[in-house]
Amino acid sequence: MALAETLREDRGWESVSLEIQCRPSGEYRLVAFHDAVTRVTGTGGGFQVVLDPDYQLPQPGLHQEPGTAAPAGDSELAVTRFRAYLERRATILGQLDELPPPATAAAIDEAERRLGRRLPADLRALYLIADGDGVGYETRGLFRGNTWLSLESLVAERTEWGAGEPPWFGWDLEWDAVVFDTTPAKTVRRCGGHPGWVRFGTSEDGNFLAVDTDPAQDGRPGQIIRTGRDYHDGPHYVAESVTSLLGHYLELLDQGAYEIRGEYISLLEPARAPDLRQIIGDIPDEVPSTVQAIHINDATALVDLAPLTAAPNLRRLRRNKCSSRMKLNAVFGRSRSSR
Repeated sequence: MALAETLREDRGWESVSLEIQCRPSGEYRLVAFHDAVTRVTGTGGGFQVVLDPDYQLPQPGLHQEPGTAAPAGDSELAVTRFRAYLERRATILGQLDELPPPATAAAIDEAERRLGRRLPADLRALYLIADGDGVGYETRGLFRGNTWLSLESLVAERTEWGAGEPPWFGWDLEWDAVVFDTTPAKTVRRCGGHPGWVRFGTSEDGNFLAVDTDPAQDGRPGQIIRTGRDYHDGPHYVAESVTSLLGHYLELLDQGAYEIRGEYISLLEPARAPDLRQIIGDIPDEVPSTVQAIHINDATALVDLAPLTAAPNLRRLRRNKCSSRMKLNAVFGRSRSSR
């Protein structure tokens, strides 16, 4: 350890490996080298060579065509729906939600200047009603249990998360990372994070609601997405705007799809259709065209990959303890990258 530390200081290396070969004669050979070659973590084994540790793999969504559609949000309708939402909550709870004072137009302008992004008109209109939903240490969780961030907290989140840049966990974890497309397809950029995503709500667990100001080709500015800790494979599409999201909340209240928990209302979403983007297990006879990943484990016979040609957006194929009888380029295409 003392020798390694001396070499680190002398060469400026972050880490040092020592290899010693000893012979019966007493002769030995000592080689010290920088850890450009490392073992790959996980069960797959193997080695990786990182010649430039500062280089980060580009996010596929950065190269997608931008959206050209107009925003779906409507500031007047959003205000009407928000006030109706508060009134119905008050009827259910027997009291009005206590909210902070509204933000001023000047404060919103300053927040947008610091963000480097203009808020969607419908979200901006809500801040003119209340500056988030927190009073002191108490929050109302108006966005289906998510705390609505004040302008100050919204800007702070932006600063803390590096202006929306994708997180980088190092080459050990990122060399085979895949970012999936969301549903509907081509609405949100295939990125782990993006400067155009402005987080305005948090579930206090590292996950966020965000407005997307820079959507993919089939998306609309101001659409709502979920991103954060549990969305390392890509963001999740929620709604086309804050306006439509509030309309959905009103529908849930009208349907009685909620539970009262003390002074809070928990909105209950209907059961979702199964996620057809991933398959774990055997390959079905008919593969949905939406499949983007499949994990085959412990197959007892040869696995026929031919059905996967029906999934043009397949991006990750993992096989563990099994054999296949089809060349992978027939599945992914000769010019298609699995990333």
